[in-house]
Amino acid sequence: MNLTTAELRRQGRTVSMRQQSLRILIYLIEHAGTIVNREELQAAVWPSGVFIEFESGLYTAVNQMRHALGDSASKPYFVETIPKVGYRFISPVQMDLPAIQVPAAEMSPPLIAPPSAATPAEPSTRARTWLPARWWAVILVMSITGGGWALWNHVRSSPPVLDHLRPFTTGRGSQDHASFSPDGEMLAFDWKSDKDAHTCIYVQRLDATTPVRISKGEDMERRPVWSPDGRQVAFLRDPGGPTLAIISVPLVGAEERKRAEFQKGATPWFDWSPDGRWFVVAEPAAPERGPAVVLISAATGERHAITNPPAGWRGDSLPLFSPDSSHIAFRRTMVPSGVEDLYEVPTAGGEPKRLTFENRTLSAFSFTPDAGLLLSAKWNSSIRTLWWMGPHGGRLTRMTAPAFDATAPAVSRDGKHLAFSKVLYDVNIWRLNTDGGSPATPLIDSRLPDTGPQYSPDGRRITFQSVRSGSDEIWVCDSQGANAVRLVDGHGSALGNPKWSADGRHIAFEWQPSGKSEIYVVAADGGAPRKLVADANQNSTPSWSHDSRFVYFSSNRSGQRAIWKVPAEGGAAIPVINQAGFAPVESPDGQYLYYFRDDREDGEVWRRGIRNGVPAGLESQVVTGLRLHDWGNWAPGDNGIYYIRQLQNGSAAVEYRAFSNQSVRTVYTLRQPPIWASAGLALSPDGKTLLFAQVDQDDSNIFIQ
Repeated sequence: MNLTTAELRRQGRTVSMRQQSLRILIYLIEHAGTIVNREELQAAVWPSGVFIEFESGLYTAVNQMRHALGDSASKPYFVETIPKVGYRFISPVQMDLPAIQVPAAEMSPPLIAPPSAATPAEPSTRARTWLPARWWAVILVMSITGGGWALWNHVRSSPPVLDHLRPFTTGRGSQDHASFSPDGEMLAFDWKSDKDAHTCIYVQRLDATTPVRISKGEDMERRPVWSPDGRQVAFLRDPGGPTLAIISVPLVGAEERKRAEFQKGATPWFDWSPDGRWFVVAEPAAPERGPAVVLISAATGERHAITNPPAGWRGDSLPLFSPDSSHIAFRRTMVPSGVEDLYEVPTAGGEPKRLTFENRTLSAFSFTPDAGLLLSAKWNSSIRTLWWMGPHGGRLTRMTAPAFDATAPAVSRDGKHLAFSKVLYDVNIWRLNTDGGSPATPLIDSRLPDTGPQYSPDGRRITFQSVRSGSDEIWVCDSQGANAVRLVDGHGSALGNPKWSADGRHIAFEWQPSGKSEIYVVAADGGAPRKLVADANQNSTPSWSHDSRFVYFSSNRSGQRAIWKVPAEGGAAIPVINQAGFAPVESPDGQYLYYFRDDREDGEVWRRGIRNGVPAGLESQVVTGLRLHDWGNWAPGDNGIYYIRQLQNGSAAVEYRAFSNQSVRTVYTLRQPPIWASAGLALSPDGKTLLFAQVDQDDSNIFIQ
């Protein structure tokens, strides 16, 4: 607190506080640790002779002071109420007096400012008030101890300090979506353990070591949220149909209760307003539109949408109430690039306000007690890190290291604890003989995801994408997975889907350095990337023609995602396939163009004959019944096509369909899930070897401070 002006400021913003409230705050700080009775405050703060409705005036002034500080009478950070006696400032205070000469005169009420201000503020030119001269350049540093980082945060609107982290859950499987009870003494979370058939809901005291399951475990159950009174935990149940159910279960007593249902369509998510009046979800609210933020009355079930995502966007998701229930923060995602940012909208409705402008992946977020936000995002790396942002937008500060995959942050209401999930996610590239006569073996194996493998035309090298350095990168290694060399660093922006030119001299790839997906080319032996396709459209999944003269790519420039091509040296884009399709691949002999379609209920691979790069003949279906996010898990050969299919038992298998008679054989059943939403299957030029990307680890543990 720099006592040089008549303002209270938090993160550069002025917060209103009445003169009496400021005077009470300063007097209590002067007498920190001791009880100041009401009569003493009256004598010190109110001018002589002013006694009209003193009790009411004092009560109002103290409440206004607490509101400005973000303090609470029931759980005070700064000012404790001593019933029927007075008040006491309970936060430790250190006073530092700069060695300067100050005039023997009065000054203005104080400014609460970060202690990083190395030089005292200039004397205020405002009218002098009652304060003595010794307050002119006093800097009060409130030293926060005992892990109560939010206490510091309330005064400074500055980031928490993560210095006392400890593992809270260490069981096998994925523990995620931590949620603090209102009193900050318990944590609810979901967990797919070795003993459970589904993800279930657990609760555990912060001082305990064993969690207790509170859900039935009959279906997928996740995303626990506490009721405002702390007596119940609500969560989402997914019975496998088109809807999700909000279920609440009391910690003691009655059976569980279904509170509401809503349509799937976004990341499974909901929240319960701190005032207890509303649930908020994300569900499709209008035809041909992405999911919107929808309020559901906790009392009547009445619902209404409060956002309307723009046409052509994937929609809104992850809605979360502010601590005072007045606003809802949510994520808005673009199509098809998937870039997203944070917005907020009044709970009563209105125009959403954009809070971040990063145009990159945002995974999760949580409010801090002062309405700041703790976010998990891929904003300067390809691994999720925690970021802090002050109330209603502003400067972003990174809280965790780029190689520490952290998501699902949660903050207790009193600000003394935070929790998040540390994700252990590892994708490796495996090698498999196409005859299926021997087991698959790992080929490119690091501790962080490696995917997108592609053989060079001569079969001697492999290009792939990796985040082994903390950022999306394009790498090249030999055919044995050795001697890996980095070609392109994405510098925190998403990039991938590398493809060799037919002559082996260049590699095309997609990159999102500015939020829009663009096509680049780099020499296979290294050098600076060259921008090939960059405009206002989303351009992705490049591949080369069989003669290296053109680069095919998918683009939304015609209003839907379709297939285009561009000369390898640059030039105007040329339409190739005008109906829905992406991830184009030309056959080695140049007779067919293969592409993926996701405009149906299932994912499908189609092909169309081409002659000199121009479509010739009708398109035909090659493979159907794939998952929509397996758009990169197929590879055509001379006589058939390899692809990865999800099996009914939950596993996945590499299958081969012959073009001659449409017969299908299973080549290999994967031991772990395949990568999805990425290029994950490649065929060697001689047709004898397959490369596939497999998720070898996908676990998470909860850390707490």
